[in-house]
Amino acid sequence: MNNNESQNLNSVVPPTTASGVGPNPQVPPVPENGVPTVPPVAPAMPQAPEAPQPIPNAPVEPVNVAPVNLQPEGTVPPVVETPMPTVAEPLMGTPLNAQTVLNSGGPVSSMEAMSSGQSGVGQIPPMGPAPQSGMGPVPPMPNGAMMGGIPTPPTMPTGGEEKPKKKMNPLIIVLVVVLVAAVGFGVYYFMNQSQAKSPKSTVTITPLLKELELGQNIDVTLPYMFATVSAPIDINSCEVSTDLDSNKVGTYQYTVTCGQYKLENQTVTVSDTTAPVVKLKTLAILPSSELKLEDFVDFVDEASEYSFMMQDEVDTSVEGTYEVPFTVEDDYGNKTEVTGELVISADAPEYYMNCYEVRLSSEKYKDAVVSNTYRFGINSLGEYYNVYKNRYYRFETVESFEAAAEDATENSFDGYQGNVRVNSENSAISVSYPVDGDDLKEEYDVDEFPTYDMDIEDFFADKGFTCEPEE
Repeated sequence: MNNNESQNLNSVVPPTTASGVGPNPQVPPVPENGVPTVPPVAPAMPQAPEAPQPIPNAPVEPVNVAPVNLQPEGTVPPVVETPMPTVAEPLMGTPLNAQTVLNSGGPVSSMEAMSSGQSGVGQIPPMGPAPQSGMGPVPPMPNGAMMGGIPTPPTMPTGGEEKPKKKMNPLIIVLVVVLVAAVGFGVYYFMNQSQAKSPKSTVTITPLLKELELGQNIDVTLPYMFATVSAPIDINSCEVSTDLDSNKVGTYQYTVTCGQYKLENQTVTVSDTTAPVVKLKTLAILPSSELKLEDFVDFVDEASEYSFMMQDEVDTSVEGTYEVPFTVEDDYGNKTEVTGELVISADAPEYYMNCYEVRLSSEKYKDAVVSNTYRFGINSLGEYYNVYKNRYYRFETVESFEAAAEDATENSFDGYQGNVRVNSENSAISVSYPVDGDDLKEEYDVDEFPTYDMDIEDFFADKGFTCEPEE
């Protein structure tokens, strides 16, 4: 092989395809100005590429030359099925340059590569699929002319790569928080404005306790005894502060507090306007004995001190039965006139003996401790002259006492007839009445009841009673 043939072989390098061997097209001559001419691409239907022709005795070595992506005349490169992103063409009126052509994905001539700063020497162009359309990019217009036509909008890649997730903008989070706070404030403001415009419900505390009877039982911690209150407040939720003492006549102050509402500087007057309640019994005395009006009294229900005044003088030297009128008056001028029965007899008692027992409960009133007391009048012979029985109920709670007090009348309680006393201060009820020998025999189911004081004491001792003389 001569030198001319060797130079001709080294001057032309076949373009490399994806397989490394491609067609051996004829390279057009380079003009004298050094700028290669790109032949126009004639539209034609895609044809199968020609079979590669081996070059005899040509060394297979890579040559570092600028890639010239020129198509032989009358041929169309094969279409590769690999999807490629479609790059938007330049907008109308945009001047074309080498960088624009490079970005468009089309072939770049060696002169264009040199003008754009890419020498193409010593670089191997990247292998890649050919454009899908089979047509090369439009060459730049001379002298920077404007390219006409309508630009093609860009399309998104169709590859299988996963799209990156976008992070939420912190500004959006701040705006959401501010919006929620604004809505909450608006609701709060609207509700408060509605309440401010609507008339407020008024609460009225009306004083109830203005006067109180001396000795009247009252619990100073119970607000409903002092005042009433309008809805929606319950009077039981209120509190009372007072220096009230119902056992002393005077004027006292109290305050009722119901939350933010107060009833202050209220006064209650404690006074004694009730006359004494007096229950009497028959009194037997020896002839010419001193008459004591209090001996007529079974009990007196009076909160203050009281005294007795006899209306007429009584001659006790003559035996007989008499009516004795007298007056019971308290310290505040309240009076009660009563009449007692007086027996003057030589057999009248010289002293009195009390025999009493304590029972755990009553058959009807389970919450009461009941005690029975017999008061025997013993005469000079040691025989009993008269007997009074007192049945006393002491209740454990105020509630049970109040319930039992509803059953009491002036002369009857728990099936017993006599003088009934309801003592609210001690939560107690008593009933007293006279008994005789026949009543005692029936009560204790005996044929005979003892007559003398010593025998009476022994009899009751066997029943669990205790007997002792009255002082």
